[in-house]
Amino acid sequence: MSLARPAELAGTINAGRALRNRRARRGRLVIGVISVLALLAATLAGVTYNRNQTVTRQLHAQAAVLLGQDAQRRADSAQGTAALLALSAWRTDRTQPEAYGALFKLYARLRNTEAVRELPIDHALSFTAAPDGSAAVVVDQRGVVHRLTGLLGRVEDQVFTRTRALGEHTPQVELSPDGRRVALLDEREGLTVWRPDRPDSPDRLPVPAGWDAAENLRDLAFSPVGSRLAALFAGPPDGKSERGRLGLWTIDGGRLVSRRTLGPGSFYRVAFGAQPDSVLLYHEGDNGGYLRVDLRTGGDTGSLPIEYPADLGLRGQAVADCTPGGLRIRSTRDGAPLHTVATTDCASQLLDATRRYAVVEPGQALGSSDLSTVKLVDLRSGLVSWTTAPAHEALDGADFAVCPRGDGSLSASPSRAGNCCVSPPPGPRGSSAIPFRTRPRNSFSAMTGASACWETKRRRPCGSSTPPAASQPNPRTVCSSAS
Repeated sequence: MSLARPAELAGTINAGRALRNRRARRGRLVIGVISVLALLAATLAGVTYNRNQTVTRQLHAQAAVLLGQDAQRRADSAQGTAALLALSAWRTDRTQPEAYGALFKLYARLRNTEAVRELPIDHALSFTAAPDGSAAVVVDQRGVVHRLTGLLGRVEDQVFTRTRALGEHTPQVELSPDGRRVALLDEREGLTVWRPDRPDSPDRLPVPAGWDAAENLRDLAFSPVGSRLAALFAGPPDGKSERGRLGLWTIDGGRLVSRRTLGPGSFYRVAFGAQPDSVLLYHEGDNGGYLRVDLRTGGDTGSLPIEYPADLGLRGQAVADCTPGGLRIRSTRDGAPLHTVATTDCASQLLDATRRYAVVEPGQALGSSDLSTVKLVDLRSGLVSWTTAPAHEALDGADFAVCPRGDGSLSASPSRAGNCCVSPPPGPRGSSAIPFRTRPRNSFSAMTGASACWETKRRRPCGSSTPPAASQPNPRTVCSSAS
């Protein structure tokens, strides 16, 4: 018995150890299985979460893109709705270009235009400006030509004192694309090219005999680089139609390099086109438009039909016209459409003085008959901007220049003096006093539109008239009219 007990005790101990080991292995197996399951569950949860986040980001991005695109489409027609859509797009996903692009577009709409800057010329007969707004040329009511610079800052006025209209003809004026040369025809100097550094020594251009520049000159045009000048003249009738004449001069040397008699038809404007060695001639009628003429051969190379109103812009690179579907901008090279802007109305003077911006949907007057709200369409990009601009109707050419600034804003510069645009509200009798630099007061009736003038030395009436008469026949008399 004593010998068997140790053996039994050892077996019992071994059995207990085996049972403990089995339980330990079972426990480790269970823990391992649970750990694997937990790891799989965590992995699956992570994958699901990431997938949900990816889908959410994609949905937000797509929503921001759609909202931003809708906001940009509505920016020109409904700015309030466009602002809400742009803000929703920004809050949905601010990383999308469409989201911050819509906000930037609306921001540009809100601050893109500076208050109208008045230029020191009163009662201008014509007004034209360089494409970049660096300079402008104005012809005042005496026929004197002014070259203005610094339109975005302190305006400097350079007067060509030798230019003056001696008869009833307004001087024909054209400014070179860089704003450094002025081509004009007046009744005192003839056809000349003026340079700012030599204001008293113009370069005279020879005009062929019989062309009668003083009576028959219709239009002038500089080439895109400003090295050549084209002039369009009316010609004598040829049977039942008129045959115009086209001359081409080189600026350096003042040499006539080409003179041609055009085909039958009445042409009124000339401009260098997008194609080299070609010009565009404007003619009216049922099939009115622009005719391309090759300067080397004199033959026409095609036509560009238009609807009215229409004008050439971007140095002859584009033509803009107002159609029932809106403002249409096309290339003058082949007539291919560049931009189309939906609009309900176009200004009769379609382009500004720089020939870069089209004026559409002129609005109501802003407290003054000389200011109105309009939309400006950039011919290069087709973008639309809101601005205020003068609404004078007595100018032969465009009456204001739109000058782009470096920060993307715009400045509209009219050619009339500031005291002609601001007047107090009408009184009880419907009369309004217009402030002038001279002491005597000039008043007009807001009800009848009649005007009165006062002599500057004696305060007594010197006569009355009805609009649109606006003149200064006597240096001692100031007259004005209500329009």
